[in-house]
Amino acid sequence: KDYSIRGVIAPYFERPKNLSVMQASYVESNNLSPQDMSASMIDLAIRGYIQILETGEGSKVKHQLILKNIDLKYLSRDEQELLKALFTGFTIGSAVTIETLKNKLYTTYTVLKKEIDISMKEKGFYELSPLKSVSHLFLPLVLSNILIVMSFFTAGITNNVGIVISILGTVIIIIFMKLMAKRSREGNLLVEHMKGLKLYLSFSEKDRI
Repeated sequence: KDYSIRGVIAPYFERPKNLSVMQASYVESNNLSPQDMSASMIDLAIRGYIQILETGEGSKVKHQLILKNIDLKYLSRDEQELLKALFTGFTIGSAVTIETLKNKLYTTYTVLKKEIDISMKEKGFYELSPLKSVSHLFLPLVLSNILIVMSFFTAGITNNVGIVISILGTVIIIIFMKLMAKRSREGNLLVEHMKGLKLYLSFSEKDRI
């Protein structure tokens, strides 16, 4: 369980320093989503590493990415991995259509999640990281799945009670997997920062409207 968050969330006007978009989002949600990868691509475009071009209309819209900068020294490891996954040749001017990379990006997503989980633990944002917490309950989960399979063979004897209990046990283990991850105090401060930034952005967007 995380440490308690301090009182009222105050607005923050800048993104967290020395963290990538994916890293900050991972600590906030204890997970990496495809939307985080998309947000990182937009961030890389803003910083001049790639250019994003939209072509077509409606269901035929395509997004082309063009590599503009290959100097990686100012990028985090996860940003470097993402760029290299997007552009096979990795030369300035290389272009790729994002819609053709779905399978490759899924593999990259798995790699990035592991990379970010490790790096955020190393940087002190976790006492027990999300993926590490999953490994703690891996054996009980395997045993629970075995019980589910076995309960199907005894369903006639137990009137399906065994199946229900086994599935319920698996669900409980999965819930505990999600809850076992524990942020450090620094991790909690980052969560506060992210919530404060979203609070500021929500007010600034209302002012624009």
